[in-house]
Amino acid sequence: MPESHVLIDTDVFIDFLRGEQKASDLFNTLKSNQTKIAYSVITLFELLIGCKNKAETKHIQAFLNKYKQLHLSKDVSEKAIELFASYRLSHGLKIPDTLIAASAISHGIPLISKNQKDYRFIINLVLLPY
Repeated sequence: MPESHVLIDTDVFIDFLRGEQKASDLFNTLKSNQTKIAYSVITLFELLIGCKNKAETKHIQAFLNKYKQLHLSKDVSEKAIELFASYRLSHGLKIPDTLIAASAISHGIPLISKNQKDYRFIINLVLLPY
């Protein structure tokens, strides 16, 4: 990705959608720094599973259309398999977190997550504070 991007974890999007000031401030800071926001397709699934009706589903989809979606490519899949094999038993790494971390690493961009403990042990992942 030629421009400056950052991958936002699902928990940060949830805070933003709930109107949390900290998340709003983060999004405003990224925008003012001309940092582009990206999200994993896994985040889309995680947000959609919380929808109670079609209106909420459409709202989430429209909201995320403003940002760059990162798909699961062969590189992301291979990195995810490597991470899962390395960290599932030792750190309890979950499949969605594995795929999100693999997306950040494969695209060479940092990840911002509220749940730092879910990621901080992953070598080669640039994890930014929230």
